[in-house]
Amino acid sequence: MYISDSTPSFRLLAPLIAGIILHKICNGYGIALSCTPFLWIATALVAAICMCYIFNRQILFGIAVNILICVTGFTSALHESLESGFIWPVDHNGKSVQREYVAFVTDYPIPKEKSSMVQVGLIHESAKKCGLQLYFSAQDSSVLQLEPADTIRFTAAVQEPQQFTPKFDYKAYLARQGVFGTAFVAKGKWKITGVHTDRTSAGILFRKARHKLAEEYDTWGIKDKELAVLKALTLADKTALDQTIKDTYSRSGASHVLAVSGLHVGILYFLLSLLIPNIRRPKWLCWIRELAILLLLWCYACMIGLPFSITRSLIMFSIISLTRIFERDNNSINTLCFAAVIILTANPSALFDSGLQLSFAAVFSILYFQPKIASLWTPKNIVIKYFYDIITVSVAAQTGTVPLIMYYFGGISVLFLLTNIIVIPLVYAALMTVMATWILKSIPWLVFGGAVSNFTAHMAGWLLGIVNRVLEWISGISWNFIELEIERPSIVVLLYCMLFGTCVWLWNKKTKALIFSMGALAVLLLVTLPFWHNL
Repeated sequence: MYISDSTPSFRLLAPLIAGIILHKICNGYGIALSCTPFLWIATALVAAICMCYIFNRQILFGIAVNILICVTGFTSALHESLESGFIWPVDHNGKSVQREYVAFVTDYPIPKEKSSMVQVGLIHESAKKCGLQLYFSAQDSSVLQLEPADTIRFTAAVQEPQQFTPKFDYKAYLARQGVFGTAFVAKGKWKITGVHTDRTSAGILFRKARHKLAEEYDTWGIKDKELAVLKALTLADKTALDQTIKDTYSRSGASHVLAVSGLHVGILYFLLSLLIPNIRRPKWLCWIRELAILLLLWCYACMIGLPFSITRSLIMFSIISLTRIFERDNNSINTLCFAAVIILTANPSALFDSGLQLSFAAVFSILYFQPKIASLWTPKNIVIKYFYDIITVSVAAQTGTVPLIMYYFGGISVLFLLTNIIVIPLVYAALMTVMATWILKSIPWLVFGGAVSNFTAHMAGWLLGIVNRVLEWISGISWNFIELEIERPSIVVLLYCMLFGTCVWLWNKKTKALIFSMGALAVLLLVTLPFWHNL
């Protein structure tokens, strides 16, 4: 059985992705477009779909629906690009000129070694949304007093974000965060003018809540490196992670550990299930309990900024919970595809985000490959089974993400299995102790609660210290990281075609899948022919 046979959401996802990629190609060639013609095309397709349905033309109906979804993806991506961005003023030589702007602060300042960075939203007559990254001198200490919703007036020469490396599209990365310009603001060239009307908006309140939690972490007495990892693990705040820590996690094959994802959702759901009593009768109370837990989980996701990994996880978890409430069957791969449809419809440019690609590739591989790998052996000992499950999940996730890892990180970790076997239980234990610390600190009347919470806080720091030292040891092994860099996205696509074609042939004995895989291999050899010739 092919994936599309049991996953109707995949039939929505494929043409949607095709439409978004088509817009990317048109945009890359500088083709000027507007939404109006595509709205007319969509209207005509809807009419065609209705006619095909009325006259029972199934083939034409399917073609029209797929084209309509493709046009929808193209139009949503086009609308997103037209509704964002800004043309910054330049002189006749193309050099940015200084101008006065009014903006409101959207997040707390981030102090760096030589400067402080503040993210703001521009206030102007246009309806376009435009964020800026402003850099201030490190000597300008008054910048650190800024808070979300503060309105500032500044004078600076704003320019488009600069491209530092050819592989990482920094401009597109900032654009996905709503940032379309950067500027350095000299001391004395800015001032606070008031408070923006959005000071009570949900986004501002969530950012303030996350900042408060981060400040509370600072009082736990945890060392700097462990504290930076703790904030990344629980608040998706990676500002304190230096390049050394990032390289250590990357080279040891543990970058996924720093992403807030399904592991966190599972732990939070478990704790909330313990705190909120389960009343089986009447049935509507069970529904209210489940919806209340989901609401709290979504509030946590909003507080940490809705990173793609936890957004994907929560959409899937919400659908699974709803199917359980209404006693319906659930297909995990179909749910994964539906989560992708929701995210890409709301944010088409997310398709080109490395975090989203790795998150969905890893989860799909786990859902598709892990049961087949795990069926090769069934351990009877519960401890052996626990570590065997970690191994099978790790192998499945690595299988589905290797092409992307080589493209984005320039190589793979040989000891990824050792990393996961040691690190995942430690990280799970660290997160559990962090949750226990928060619960103990929230109960002031508990006898010895303060002493116990201090102990669990230090325990979390100690566990994260072990994680860091283990990863430093693994990343320091000379033969652990093999440099295998993929230069072009087309090679990544061909490798995935080969990978999944071969796997479908091995498990389902589909001859067409083998032919498809061999065809992808032939094209790959042709594309990489100059490389082999140089050898």
